[in-house]
Amino acid sequence: IKNRCKNGDHYWVRATTTALPGGAGYLSVRTEASRADIQRAEALYARPHLHLDGGRRRPSGLLGRLVSFNRRVRLAWRFWATFAVFAALMLLGAGVAQYGQRELENQLRDYIQHDQARLLAYGQMYAQGLQTGQAIRNIILDPKNPKAYENLAAAEKAFDAALAKAEGLVASPAEGDTLKQIQGLWSKDRQLKSQLSTLAREGDTAGAIDRLNKEETPVWRSLKDVLLRQGEASRQQSETTALRTLGGAAEQ
Repeated sequence: IKNRCKNGDHYWVRATTTALPGGAGYLSVRTEASRADIQRAEALYARPHLHLDGGRRRPSGLLGRLVSFNRRVRLAWRFWATFAVFAALMLLGAGVAQYGQRELENQLRDYIQHDQARLLAYGQMYAQGLQTGQAIRNIILDPKNPKAYENLAAAEKAFDAALAKAEGLVASPAEGDTLKQIQGLWSKDRQLKSQLSTLAREGDTAGAIDRLNKEETPVWRSLKDVLLRQGEASRQQSETTALRTLGGAAEQ
């Protein structure tokens, strides 16, 4: 993202924005953009007429619009938009053979219950992990604030629920191994946050900050990388399933 300064100059950041649960708003985590990131972004700004998606030329026509739309919108809207597409196809299928209708309904049901549910689970784990990071920082800054502890407990509970959901929808042995890695990193990160909370309550703010920077933050970054990698793999699989089902419906 290219931001403007008050003096008219500009600066670049790499931003990750996540919707907070319950429509509470958004959480944006910004880090320094590398020179390579900036050069790629500047090249894209200079060529506005290219149809690019993630730095790659996207397909043209209807397929390109579907893929581009599915990648741009945030996770919750992506789910409901895809659901709306399938709902429209269901209505159009009223005039086709009964067997074709049942087949399309089954594909839609499987898609919602598996592909989109898995995608949402990984998005929730990432969002709730960010929430726990903000909560533990609030605890360190103000260890007497009960709301900070409540937020931490709620985010940890939501992460556990999303992890359990993903474990129930494993699509391959490789994904099962990844979820075991996520479980291990999450357990370690959660234990470290508990220890940081104890240090903060005991008044050792400096010690809590030191361990936050040296121990907890590296573990969270490792966990975040795994979540984002698996989330991207799930997204690509979801797109493939959606386009395959759309193609089958069009043939019918």
